[in-house]
Amino acid sequence: MLCIILTSSLFLPLSLSFSLSLSQLHMAGASDASMIVTVIFGRSSFIGRSLVAALLSDVRFTVRVVDPLPAPDPTPSLAPFFQSGRVSYHHVDVRHRSPSLVTSIDGTDAVFHVDPTVTALQPAPAPSSDFQNLHLLLVQSTRNVISACLECRVQRLVYVGSADAVIGGANDVFCLDESVAYPDKFVDSLSELRAQAETMVLRANKKDGPLTCALRFIIGNGKNSWDFTYIENVAHASICAELALRLRTPYVAGRPFFITNQKPMKFWDFLSNILEGLGYQRPSIHIPANVVLSLAEIARFFQEKLFSCRTSNSFITSSTLRSFISTRTFDCSNAERVIGYSPVVSLEDGISLTIASFSQLANCSPSVDHLDLSKPSKAEKLLGNQSAADLLLWRDDRKTFICLLTLFLLHYWFFLSERTFISSASKLLMLFALVLFVHGTLPSSM
Repeated sequence: MLCIILTSSLFLPLSLSFSLSLSQLHMAGASDASMIVTVIFGRSSFIGRSLVAALLSDVRFTVRVVDPLPAPDPTPSLAPFFQSGRVSYHHVDVRHRSPSLVTSIDGTDAVFHVDPTVTALQPAPAPSSDFQNLHLLLVQSTRNVISACLECRVQRLVYVGSADAVIGGANDVFCLDESVAYPDKFVDSLSELRAQAETMVLRANKKDGPLTCALRFIIGNGKNSWDFTYIENVAHASICAELALRLRTPYVAGRPFFITNQKPMKFWDFLSNILEGLGYQRPSIHIPANVVLSLAEIARFFQEKLFSCRTSNSFITSSTLRSFISTRTFDCSNAERVIGYSPVVSLEDGISLTIASFSQLANCSPSVDHLDLSKPSKAEKLLGNQSAADLLLWRDDRKTFICLLTLFLLHYWFFLSERTFISSASKLLMLFALVLFVHGTLPSSM
């Protein structure tokens, strides 16, 4: 049996009670033939990599990784799987329909499609303001995958994405379930395109074609309450959804599901636990939300003005910052009762595993302790103690800030406003003449 992995978000109104434990999950597929699984965006997506690892942990799966990034050198953990032929890599740009995409999917029984804009390991291929590139990456890629699945007669398609598809980006969300409709208006184009991609997958569900479903999961941010989801639970939910489609469980095909760790918590509590686990102090500085939102808008304005050729996505956006001050919690009971999902890693264990994975950043780790901050850095040795070093190394904050402000004003005056040197000089001379005229006409007493 052949499987392909594509991830996005999915919500499902629930009706039937259905549950599978991990042992039942393996027993249900014990009699099945070996399955080939293709993971699309399996390298450039953190979710895709985790899903590949979860599938390879089951000896019944042979994995195909489909990704627009060049083929990587096998990591030590995956090298045995490459040698045994259980995993292969296919360099395909899914934004464009090509024979290579059909070839990589041909013979697959199930496909998992991963939203590449969610937890990408590589820099985002397009900024949120670049609608055309985002449309290619999300909507057109999904359309090409669905078309290839239809041509290759793929039986199951699981799309794993983001809950932003139904949030809209603006308001608080309390224990939202799958019955909620898509918003009439989205705060940004990224959320709207995610909703379009998810809708395409769900509408592609057919009795005589691929059975589809979507998984929506959350990544928490903000001081507010959020549903944090550990990555292994997302991978486990994807496999549960494929199994439910394979068994033709009622109320699964064509439906979306929320996937969470089933334990909301406040962001600052989550962040503080991470920082304390690494040996650092809890955050103590509070900045008004309106101030930060205003600064984000200013930063976005200057980013668009200063960089006409934008190549990366800015993390500090208004929609991102709004999530810092909004509550986002979701009802995951449908996924639990219908597709048999339950977290395999608790939130507490997930925090501990996260701290362990960043042990090199701990306050008492050798990688931090061996740094002698009393010695001059290479930059200080190179620049010396001249005035240029004082400016570049921020030894005098006031002087450096004045110089940066002066450079920015000059840049704005000559480049952003498209003034020439001659026109600028003439304006300055006119201003100087006006000052002299006013000065000459004023009484001497003034």
